[in-house]
Amino acid sequence: MTMTNKNMSAIESDKLIVFNPKYRDNKNKRITILRVVIDNEYTRVDFLYWSLKNNNMGKWIQIEKDTYIRALNCDKKLKLLKAENIGISPNKSFFKTKLNLLNFTLYFPPLPKDTVAFDLIEKDTKNENYFNFHKINLKAPIKKFYGSKN
Repeated sequence: MTMTNKNMSAIESDKLIVFNPKYRDNKNKRITILRVVIDNEYTRVDFLYWSLKNNNMGKWIQIEKDTYIRALNCDKKLKLLKAENIGISPNKSFFKTKLNLLNFTLYFPPLPKDTVAFDLIEKDTKNENYFNFHKINLKAPIKKFYGSKN
């Protein structure tokens, strides 16, 4: 992997990496997408969640087992395969400190290579407690990097 200080870009073989992708319509303001990585094995989405409360000890977070991604203009749902640092419902991840930040990662099957944007849907509802992101943009030119084999 090659990193540059100017824009913290990463270039790896056969991967598309997009840092801080733009998206719309997320009603939950306590979560953001840090990075999307697409390779031949997975579509990986890294998140940062923060609480509005000062003390998170004993509080929990989870992701619905039916969470999926879907390329724009496509009806095929790619279901959640695994998650890191967050419980998959009915399991919960409990905050162990007073810190109000949590990083977690969700893994899905790989999106098609020609995908320009996709939706990530935890539950198809307007309830802001669910993590729903629409039109996650993979075409942001400054933040998009393709790897190539040398």
